[in-house]
Amino acid sequence: MVTLRGSFVIKSWTVLIMLSMLITLSSASDWLEGGYVGSGNYGDVRQYFTDPIFYSTGGSYTSSDPAVRQMQASMDRQNTVPLGSLAKTPTIGSQAATVVQSGAAGSWRLELSDGRVIDLSLFQSGSRVFGGGRITSGQSVTGALASGTLSGYRLQLDVVPASGSELYAINMDISRLYLPGTYTAYGAYTPAKTGTVTVSKVA
Repeated sequence: MVTLRGSFVIKSWTVLIMLSMLITLSSASDWLEGGYVGSGNYGDVRQYFTDPIFYSTGGSYTSSDPAVRQMQASMDRQNTVPLGSLAKTPTIGSQAATVVQSGAAGSWRLELSDGRVIDLSLFQSGSRVFGGGRITSGQSVTGALASGTLSGYRLQLDVVPASGSELYAINMDISRLYLPGTYTAYGAYTPAKTGTVTVSKVA
């Protein structure tokens, strides 16, 4: 008799536990599907999430807002600009960039503010620059030798005519040839004079 009663109690508890689990699962399903998570009225906040951009699966979404459409069209035009056209865009330093790549070696023309013109063929070894050419002053032409140092883009060049009685100390930036450089002319029998120099690379 005791055994039957104990078995009945165990079965009763088992049934109660199973009923509790079913009720719990049913309540959870109602809670998820009844609007607590997936739906509901959020008032003014909901209007900010009604635009199709928040649920559109395609990559070609276009907003109904004219201002947004204009912004998207502008971004699309920027993204479709060929890379080659960007590389061909002229800049004020394009000539200077070419000069920097080849260093100081080459043929140069230096036009001094006192009217003299110095034509040089320069060579470069490391940071050292050297070469020769001629100095033209009116109808007079004389040979000249040059040596100097290139530090970054700054070229400091000393030019001495064949007579050896003068020295032109020239300072210029080969990355910005559109800007004049400066020079100081030292004479054996005359005081030093300063001026500006316009530089161009011939070859």
